[in-house]
Amino acid sequence: MKAYILKTKTSIPPFMDDVSEAYFVHETLAQAQDRALRKYGFEPVRIEKSTEINDDDYLLIFDWVYFSERAVRMFKRVLKRSDPGTKVLALTKSLSTQQPSALQGVVEEVSPDGEEIFLYDFYYVKGTKLVQGGPGEIRDALLADAERLVVPKREGRLRLRRPSVDAGQSQTQSFIELPITSTVVMHVKSWVHILWLNSLALGIHWMETIREHRGWMTGVVLRSFPWRSRYKFLKRMVRKGSNCKIHPSAYLEGCILGDNVEVGANATVRFSFVGDNAVISDGAGITNSVIGQGAFIREKSVVVGSVIYPEATIDNLKLQVSMVGKRSFMTFWFNFIDAKFEGDIMVDVAGGERGPVDTHFLGSCVGHDVVLMGKTLVHPGRAIPNGYKVVMRPDEAISEIPRDLPERTPLMRDERGKLVVFPSSN
Repeated sequence: MKAYILKTKTSIPPFMDDVSEAYFVHETLAQAQDRALRKYGFEPVRIEKSTEINDDDYLLIFDWVYFSERAVRMFKRVLKRSDPGTKVLALTKSLSTQQPSALQGVVEEVSPDGEEIFLYDFYYVKGTKLVQGGPGEIRDALLADAERLVVPKREGRLRLRRPSVDAGQSQTQSFIELPITSTVVMHVKSWVHILWLNSLALGIHWMETIREHRGWMTGVVLRSFPWRSRYKFLKRMVRKGSNCKIHPSAYLEGCILGDNVEVGANATVRFSFVGDNAVISDGAGITNSVIGQGAFIREKSVVVGSVIYPEATIDNLKLQVSMVGKRSFMTFWFNFIDAKFEGDIMVDVAGGERGPVDTHFLGSCVGHDVVLMGKTLVHPGRAIPNGYKVVMRPDEAISEIPRDLPERTPLMRDERGKLVVFPSSN
């Protein structure tokens, strides 16, 4: 059966890449779609218009939809047991569907069983003539007759401690929960969706690996005996590509490394993907993040819950829940504020719109080929366009150093950048 993928001409700011080029771990969204469809016997065909379809029995998917392999597998299984007719893929409300639903444009309904469900632009079409028009018109026409096919899913939760910022709240009561599931479907219309999708990637990968490589997983469990500490088990849950150079003092836990990866002395990589030829320098810390091919993480940098595109450089910087585009450079004086506790965080969405996201913890996004060197703080949710270069204001640096200043006397920079004697407080 053919799976027609309708091109919507959607560009994701600030990268302005077509949505098909959205970065998911080590591949593009289009590559992830093709891989999942082909695995379960569907032939992906990309089309510009619905009039290019001549079949009577097929899948129709909008190009902004990400779907995991297991989502395709379960949809196909439920489809075989359903009555004839057009269907739309639906997922029940859960942690993995609720938070990313902001700005996705998914349709929310209540099923006949009383469950809240989300409808995605992933359709099985049987004997229905598609209307001509844009994605919105096609969706409205299909949903008018389509049966809601709810795909079953299992989902775990990882509970992580976070700092308490509310007066009177105990530190033991402040947590953030992360979903763990391999049944994932998401509309990608903002850089935030790419960030959230990559945050789910490790759970997707490990659950698919365990199902497909049960022998390897059994070996990991047996080699972790005696099972007194989960850390001994997690240290075994590491997959390395060829020719990796790992310093003996580095600590790896629950991560996947590509080929030719370098990890320096006292560096830490936990629950993360690291692409081919990437370098994690001495003392750097990587947690719950995706590091692209050829990226360079300099000494003592800390990257948490972030996505670093290929060939980007992070220089001695702490970066949380943020994204950095291809070949971009960030140094330690440029920082993102990654929390907002009053009001909504607003982000850019495809089509030139802005909207709120359902989180108080979010950094910002850097486009491709950006250089950030200025002494600057950026509010949450901002997007820096491709090619921007931000430097320090001239009046923030010392530009003139006189030779006749007194020794062992406090000095300061004046408003013109000249070094002068610090005024006495007397």
